[in-house]
Amino acid sequence: MAKPGPKRLPEDQKKLRGTSQPCRETERVVESVESDLSKPDWFRKGSLEHKIWNAKIDLFERRHLDISGCVSALAQYVALEAELIMMRRKKIDIPTSKINAWHSLASAFYDTPSAQQLKATKGKRTTFGAKDNGPPPPPGVS
Repeated sequence: MAKPGPKRLPEDQKKLRGTSQPCRETERVVESVESDLSKPDWFRKGSLEHKIWNAKIDLFERRHLDISGCVSALAQYVALEAELIMMRRKKIDIPTSKINAWHSLASAFYDTPSAQQLKATKGKRTTFGAKDNGPPPPPGVS
C-alpha cells in the first residue's frame, strides 16, 4: 500500500508561500468569535501564572496574533509553562511528556523559532523576507 502524502498546509501558510490556489481553498470550519482575553479565575493574582499570562497577552498583541476564542488553550499553555518553571526551580526532573506537551502548545501559538518560519519547499528557491516570518497578520493589518 502507498504511504499517505504530507499533511495539508493551512491556507494562511499557502498564501505566505505564494502557492495558494483559489480553486482549492476551503472555508473555515470554525467561525471566528469575539472573546474576552481576561485571565481565568483560577489564576491567583500575583502568581507565576498571572505574570506569564500578562506577558503572553502583551507579546501576542505586539505580534498582531488573534487569539480570540483560544483563551482556554492559552490558559493551559500558561499553566503548563508555570509548572515547568516551578519544577526547574525545585530541581525536579521534568518528564519528557510535559516538555513535548509544552512544545506542542507553544508551536500552536507561534511561540517557538521553528513555528515562526516558513519551511522551504523542495526544488524551489525561497526568499525569506521580514514579512515572511511568523503568523499572518490579522485582517485589516498590513
